[in-house]
Amino acid sequence: MKKYCAALALIICFLSGCGINDIVHDRSAVLAKAVHSNLQLLMVPSDSLYTSRANLWNVDSFYSPLDPDSIEMFEYRGGKYYHPVFLGNRAQTMLMAFEKKGHPKYLRRTEKIVRKLMSLSYSDGLAAFLPYEFKFCIHGDTNLTMTPPWYSGMAQGVILKATARLYEFTGKSEYLVFSRMLFNSFLHPDPSHSPWISRLDSLNYFWIEEYPYKPRPGQTLNGFIGAIMGIYEYYDATGDFRAKAVLDASVATLKHYLPQFRRESQTSLYCLGHKIPASSAYHKLHIQMMHDLFMISGDDFFRRVGESFKADIAGPVK
Repeated sequence: MKKYCAALALIICFLSGCGINDIVHDRSAVLAKAVHSNLQLLMVPSDSLYTSRANLWNVDSFYSPLDPDSIEMFEYRGGKYYHPVFLGNRAQTMLMAFEKKGHPKYLRRTEKIVRKLMSLSYSDGLAAFLPYEFKFCIHGDTNLTMTPPWYSGMAQGVILKATARLYEFTGKSEYLVFSRMLFNSFLHPDPSHSPWISRLDSLNYFWIEEYPYKPRPGQTLNGFIGAIMGIYEYYDATGDFRAKAVLDASVATLKHYLPQFRRESQTSLYCLGHKIPASSAYHKLHIQMMHDLFMISGDDFFRRVGESFKADIAGPVK
């Protein structure tokens, strides 16, 4: 059962008069146990980050199948579904087109996509989650099957990035409220809770899981960092100190585990939990993400990891 409207009303009430820290104190107690990094966060222009760029060549194209509201859907195994990461990326692309070209149609299209996502969301108390409604086998392995509805930390971050930027462009409080609800989904890292997208490992390092599969968490690198960049955008838009705490814990995790993703003279690992090698495309993405982490943290560790990743593959990566 969807609880979005009730939760929305509660958050509006809290935002208008109550302290947001009180709202999530009980839900973020586990996060308080996480290893932290004393991150010195830098706010940089979005166009200096690889993860904030989008190719605009297809911005005026619409891909079938479309729903009755002309929202693009995902065709998979004979069914038609909404794909949260795809829709979040499309919303970001539309916002970039609006920023570059200035035509209001792109802003209208972004709002249409985000409103669809809002209507699809499930709220658990004060946190909003976007469901995947199709069964999915991670790496094609039937022993790693995500059963619908399932949720993705990467999707939460990608959509958060779009909604936070949309709030910055429009100033509409509904997008701020929804952004806060999306952000709250990261604040109870406990797989015993359902739904969940983040967790603490046995060493109390904080993970955001692209595929939150409890028996064998994947620790997928691009999904984790993609979520981080969404939280970064949310922090930039709102100044929410809780987002700084999540980013701090996330950076601590990466600094501890990134050396384990490296495979000397080969592509990096796609995911640490399942030890799947990254394709050349994902390895290139990892290099770009190291650049972005260096830009937002100023920590030379990420620059050095990026250089190591570059040296591990034949030919230059641009």
